[in-house]
This record gives sequence, C-alpha cells and structure tokens, in this order.
Amino acid sequence: MPNDSSPVSFRISNEERALLEAVAHYMGETLSNFIRRSAVTLAQSIVDNDSPDVVLKGYREMLARKASWDSDQLAGLERQLQRSVNRGAAAVAARQKDRQD
Repeated sequence: MPNDSSPVSFRISNEERALLEAVAHYMGETLSNFIRRSAVTLAQSIVDNDSPDVVLKGYREMLARKASWDSDQLAGLERQLQRSVNRGAAAVAARQKDRQD
C-alpha cells in the first residue's frame, strides 16, 4: 500500500451524488472527506466484526489472483511485441532482398 495518499475514483448515479453531497454539507465536510471518512469507518467496522485474519486472508488471495493476471497480461504483451519484432525483421529482410534483385 502506498504511504502517501492516492486517488480513488468510482461512478455513482446523480441521485447518489446528491445524497452524498447533501449529507456531507449537513456534516460540515467536503464531499471527498465525507466519502473517505465513511468508507474507512465502514471498512474498520467490517474488520472488527469479521476478524482481521479473515480480511487479510481475502486480501492476500486477491493479490495472488492479481499477480497471476498481471503475469498473464505481461506474457500476452510480450508475445504481441515479439510478433511485431518478427514482422519488422521480415519487412527489413524483404526490402533487402528486393534491393539485391
């Protein structure tokens, strides 16, 4: 996890945004601070109720799946890049052959 703050974005409906803005204003907070505080409070409550070990286990499983997905994506990218290199080399060889003929 990063040590400093990092942005998080998500989509909500106009009605949900209006509700959040109204409550944030009522609480005397910015929308960003209200959402951040509410999300962190809820997350801490879930950890307290469900056990830190259970939450941590789920997080580790998610990271393992993500690492696998990332390596699969990287392998696919490497294959695509190698095909591009091969096409480029074939094109260069064809031009050289044409020049020789």
